[in-house]
Amino acid sequence: MENTFENMLDNIYEEIIFLTKNKDQFTKNKFPEFILIKNGNKIIWKNIKEFLIIMNRQPTHFFDFLNFETSNKVLWVSESKSDGLNFNFKITSKILKELLNKYLNECVYCKFCKSSNTCINKNKDIRKYNLICNECNTNYNI
Repeated sequence: MENTFENMLDNIYEEIIFLTKNKDQFTKNKFPEFILIKNGNKIIWKNIKEFLIIMNRQPTHFFDFLNFETSNKVLWVSESKSDGLNFNFKITSKILKELLNKYLNECVYCKFCKSSNTCINKNKDIRKYNLICNECNTNYNI
């Protein structure tokens, strides 16, 4: 097969179609499905620990973010923080996915190079968190 412009263009179109059909396989972080258990009027998110490990974030930072976004209605199931989160309101996987995407965009991905190879530190002088990117070496407040 000859490498003509038309052949190369066809290959690019095939690649684009393949990527759009399989976009979930090419996300930056591959997260498991949410495990939500209904317990009376409460919803328990059982596998939050797996999400925190993938995001490389402390439980307290993500917990504070969820409390802010959901108006202080989230509690830990136990002190160990590995038993899950307890929501005192109705929440669905769709809402959790939206909250997770917002957290990833604001507190995990570098806004310059879009890398997820980042860490956060609390700047006690200004009472804000600094996001430090290990790829492009940027440091900015979040």
